[in-house]
Amino acid sequence: MFPIFHRRNIYSFPLGSDLGDFRMRPIDFIPKDDNVNVFGARLANNKATEDDYSLDDKSPLVGKLNPLYYHHLYHSEGNSLVDVRFYYDDLEDQVTETIGHWSNEWSILDNVVNEGASGSFSSLLLSNYNDFNERPFILGSENEFIYIPNTFTPNNDFKNETFDIYSRDLIQYEILVFNRWGEVVFQSNDLNESWDGNFKGEPVPLGAYVYQVVATYFNGDEETFTGTITVLR
Repeated sequence: MFPIFHRRNIYSFPLGSDLGDFRMRPIDFIPKDDNVNVFGARLANNKATEDDYSLDDKSPLVGKLNPLYYHHLYHSEGNSLVDVRFYYDDLEDQVTETIGHWSNEWSILDNVVNEGASGSFSSLLLSNYNDFNERPFILGSENEFIYIPNTFTPNNDFKNETFDIYSRDLIQYEILVFNRWGEVVFQSNDLNESWDGNFKGEPVPLGAYVYQVVATYFNGDEETFTGTITVLR
């Protein structure tokens, strides 16, 4: 890893490592203005799990993560937005759909486009980015547009305490949860609002509750999901 003081133009880190199988995976930083910034990059030529960034710790919207390597990127001075280009090998790399970032768990980043092949590599471009508080970045793939769990355990052990809907690319959303008598025990149109398993200030009985979720995506498509969520303690 090494830093570079940089103004507006492309600076390429020709990253490589001979730890295990030799691998070259360059990174480009492209600042969006003329301010001075300091960027740095390192290729971690090993499975991220070996460095305590477990590939199993991920958002439900994350599909697969590249098991071969990942990158450490940092922005230690300046606050400019930056485009970051990740180069990959179409033949060798196993997962190359998009970019993931570690912050307590792996999640998929927005504003990523595949630029296709150029020379020996293909590339993904992450646009208008400036969140380098956590350094690990990885090639990955996305899961469903919406993920709805089937159980949660509101028992005050700080694990799986609430019923949360995970989604991306939504512009509108509504959820209704019904008890066995058809009474609405939870309703919301805010994706950031969770159900804590209470109704009228009291814990609901254990068991299955029917939900209905109506989701509207950015392209205007609307989809309705129905199912059951089981409350366990």
